Amino acid sequence: MFSKYLLVGVWNTVFGFVAYSFLTYLFTRNYEQGYFFAAVISYALGVTHSYLTYKFFVFKTRGNYLAEYIKCWSVYLLGYLGYLMFLPLSVECIKFILSSSYLF
Repeated sequence: MFSKYLLVGVWNTVFGFVAYSFLTYLFTRNYEQGYFFAAVISYALGVTHSYLTYKFFVFKTRGNYLAEYIKCWSVYLLGYLGYLMFLPLSVECIKFILSSSYLF
């Protein structure tokens, strides 16, 4: 069971990075803050994907789909809100650092 758990964790991480990268590419072509839209959508997709893969592949639980999905989101929600709050701040700090002349 641990190997399945580990494998699904790695797969979910890859899925999340690919989803965020792809959506960032799509959204930043039209919006300067496209990374934020990509973050909102990819995080929701990632949590849903994680829920489904753990439910059906690792733990193989039956029924209670909505109750389990709500529990899953309740675990991720605080991290999600913190992520959305600090993402724009982090991006602006990185932009400032990279645009500073003292680096080059």
